[in-house]
Amino acid sequence: MKNSFSLLEIILTLIISSIVIIYSTLFTKELFFENRINQQLEIQKIDLLSTKIFFEKHLKEIEKFNYSNQNLYFENFLLLEDVIKIVAKNMRCENIDELISKVKSNVLKSFENKLEEELTQRVIHIIKDNFEKKLNPKVKTFDIFFTEIQNYWSIQDFNKIYQDLKAEYQNIIDTKDYNRVLEIFNNKGLLYESKVIEECGINTKNNAYLKFVISILKENNDDSQIIRNAIESMIIK
Repeated sequence: MKNSFSLLEIILTLIISSIVIIYSTLFTKELFFENRINQQLEIQKIDLLSTKIFFEKHLKEIEKFNYSNQNLYFENFLLLEDVIKIVAKNMRCENIDELISKVKSNVLKSFENKLEEELTQRVIHIIKDNFEKKLNPKVKTFDIFFTEIQNYWSIQDFNKIYQDLKAEYQNIIDTKDYNRVLEIFNNKGLLYESKVIEECGINTKNNAYLKFVISILKENNDDSQIIRNAIESMIIK
């Protein structure tokens, strides 16, 4: 009789243990997916914030932007000095001022190296924009349309557009206007070329730097507020 009770106890213990293990596994799996979803939501929030800021700074050029690869966030804002400073502090980096100086130097160097490409693309946008504004969609005949085009192109000084823009960009380089570079530099690889990820000791894969910034923002403390202020200040400069 005693052996029967012992066997029954073992069976019940195994059943209870199995139930606990199954539910623990299910709970862990659910928690994992919930955290993953929350992380994606936070990424989308910073994407939306960065996009909003960028568009508000460039309302006159809104038609030049497009949506591609399901990605609209403006990653240059992740290179703002205050953002880097907070990331470096939370990663317990030493000589943060020197770290920031290196990153800024790399960004400015990248901009200078790609100056001609940036100028050319910007001039193309300006010419295209000016032409579309000048184009009269209400013309009745092709002859009138053709005449308008000829008249428009005959008065365009493309070299002046290029030279004026070049002088503006060269001044940005000469004055080391870091924030201005972040505003205008259309380089999707800038975050990596800046070396900020390596300097802060963060993994270079899987958007680790962005995710780390998001994790700071989620804390809702003084550091997160500094990052928010840094990004929002780009609107009211």
